[in-house]
Amino acid sequence: MVKASLIFCGCAGGFSFSFRSFRFHTVLTVLDLAYANLSVLFDCGSGIVDILDGSVSVDLRENVIVLVSHLHGDHICGLREFLDYAYWSPYSVVSRLKIFGPSRLGELPGLLELYNFLSKSMFWPPQSDRVKLLLYELDFSNEVREVKTDSSSFLRLYYKSVSHGSANVHNLGYIVYLRGLGVSIVYVTDFTRLDDLKTLVDYAVKLARRIYLIVDIGVWSKSSSHISCRLLARELRRIASYLETLDFKVFLTHLPASEIRFLDKILSCFENFNVAYPGLKVEL
Repeated sequence: MVKASLIFCGCAGGFSFSFRSFRFHTVLTVLDLAYANLSVLFDCGSGIVDILDGSVSVDLRENVIVLVSHLHGDHICGLREFLDYAYWSPYSVVSRLKIFGPSRLGELPGLLELYNFLSKSMFWPPQSDRVKLLLYELDFSNEVREVKTDSSSFLRLYYKSVSHGSANVHNLGYIVYLRGLGVSIVYVTDFTRLDDLKTLVDYAVKLARRIYLIVDIGVWSKSSSHISCRLLARELRRIASYLETLDFKVFLTHLPASEIRFLDKILSCFENFNVAYPGLKVEL
């Protein structure tokens, strides 16, 4: 039987460890494909090692793909930490790590330097090829593009540049099509415009009729998030109307604890919309 699952994680992404109680402020979701010996990480907030050590049950596979949406700290602060874990931890089985993201991904401070140091280190572990790291910078594109991967027999990967409220931020939305399951997973972040979301969903529907939509809300302070969540309620009605003819489920991530009750009340009006609490595991 083909086994695959989505695991929603929570940790301290973007904040110092003294703020770890804000467990909804992390951006990290894991797609576990046991049958393909592959894990796909949607963004990589800090605190990932705490998650792997047991706060959320995640067993990473030998092959790992990380899909970075944009270069904000809460989405990328865990990359160096994860590389350190993958290379040095005796509990890690990761042997091949591919990171896809927007332009300037390779300029992340310390990531390539750390890998170059580890790969040449004379200390334990002695294997210079303990972990193969590959970084791919994806060009700006208003059209949905396919990205070639070594895992194409199990999944197909697509991306599109999507709008972001901040200036000079190259933000990407992703589609992961699971060929053996007939499922498309659409991942968008930080108030992606509805037009961009529709473009991604339209493309995903051409691949599969079962759609899992992961929406990173990306709201922070209590005052601003309350306004954003009210705007979100209006957008949810539009999205629900747009998706009503499909077999779909929507999961909202990256939520502040202060707004969970408010959002639960909103979501009670929408079938197939869910708050993705840390630790939630969804079998596909």
